[in-house]
Amino acid sequence: SIRYKAEKGDAKFQYAYGVCYEKGWGVEQDMKEALAWYRKAAAQENGPAYNSIGNFYRTGSVVKADPKQAFEYYQKGAAEKDAQSMLNLGNCYYYGMGVEKDEKTAIKWWKDAADGGNVYAISQMGDCYYFGIGTEKDLTKAVEYLTLAADQNIANAQYRLGILYYTGDGVKQDQGYTELLMRKA
Repeated sequence: SIRYKAEKGDAKFQYAYGVCYEKGWGVEQDMKEALAWYRKAAAQENGPAYNSIGNFYRTGSVVKADPKQAFEYYQKGAAEKDAQSMLNLGNCYYYGMGVEKDEKTAIKWWKDAADGGNVYAISQMGDCYYFGIGTEKDLTKAVEYLTLAADQNIANAQYRLGILYYTGDGVKQDQGYTELLMRKA
């Protein structure tokens, strides 16, 4: 069982057990207990656990909200190649949360997260190229990223892609596909 393997010290199962407590899956929801299990997994350099602890500090759940601490945990998760940590680290740089605002560094982390398969980061990269955030506006690249994210049912990407197919910017105009995307979004 998850609990047995977590108690035996397996970091992946310690993280999973923390998720169970955070979500109330199979156990009574208990945020303090979730954090305790995340800390055990993080002590073994588990990337997703670092990200989860960062979220606690970002939101001020169980611990005092501390953007600098959140940033540091996201950094540790990113160092372990956790794509969600990379996405959140990019958000920290973009919004200047716990670190000086830096759009170029934000987009670097979002790109790493997108390359790591994080669908929200893929959608975010589409937005960066769509609006020219931290990079040159490039509708061809925007379409590439937005299509990947839209195929994974990310509503924001479906909506933006729908607009591009409606206007014919970066793609061949297609009203039928526009309607389909907008319905999905």
